[in-house]
Amino acid sequence: MRIVLGLLMAIFGLYATFEYSGLWKNERSSFFSTFGDFEGKKKGCQSGDADKCYSAALQLLNGVGVDKDEEEAIDFLKKSCTSDPLKGCLELGKLYFEGNGVKKSTKQAKAFLEKSCNGGLGDACAMLGIVIQSEKPKEFSAKAMDLIKKSCEKQESGFGCYALAQSFEAKRNYPKALELYDAGCELGSPMACLRASEIYGDGIVVERDFDKTIDYLKEACDYDLDQACYMAFEMEKSLTGKYHHTLRYEMKVGCNKGEIISCAALKVIDFFSQKRSVI
Repeated sequence: MRIVLGLLMAIFGLYATFEYSGLWKNERSSFFSTFGDFEGKKKGCQSGDADKCYSAALQLLNGVGVDKDEEEAIDFLKKSCTSDPLKGCLELGKLYFEGNGVKKSTKQAKAFLEKSCNGGLGDACAMLGIVIQSEKPKEFSAKAMDLIKKSCEKQESGFGCYALAQSFEAKRNYPKALELYDAGCELGSPMACLRASEIYGDGIVVERDFDKTIDYLKEACDYDLDQACYMAFEMEKSLTGKYHHTLRYEMKVGCNKGEIISCAALKVIDFFSQKRSVI
């Protein structure tokens, strides 16, 4: 019974780490590097371009290059969701579940997430599973777990694998949890990378391996988790006295703050990189 409750609470608590400024895996870098063209996005949205609606909404939600305006952002997301139900509906589902900028409504959250999930977006299916589980957090929901498993195993959702890994960790099945964190990291979940790095750094359930810890942190950094960049920098510097990601880290942080020059520099660095972690 304790294991089941631990599983349920782990799943229920996942939404707190499901932090989107759009979908993960290079989405934020792409967004921030073009944030200055808000009027172009607005015109594109009016012409029926769902991606432009979505991008404009993210800009308004983050207050980057424009004044933060959640109400207008939600209007753009609804247009995006109507034209192309994947990313726009996912973001709306998250906002309604959290009550961020709108009145909290699990019913509305489920409706938007179901639309996105039915369109084939694995992240939305995983989030839908979490929302369903949250309705009765003390009872195991087979439907919720099926959605999360499907999102990871069949839809290649990094967040879905992270969510599934959390459930195995709650049951103390650490080998399977670590396997899923690794899969989630490969699929673009920064939180999966971060948790894998913590496991190797702790050395409690596996042999301590700082090289793997740093590698996972760098992966999370490349997925725009700024805290991971700093952690990798400090750990590698203390162990080896040098660090090869300094410039990229500085440019990434600056870009995420809305600095045009940093965004431009980041694009140049990534263009000339042979792989994600060479700089």
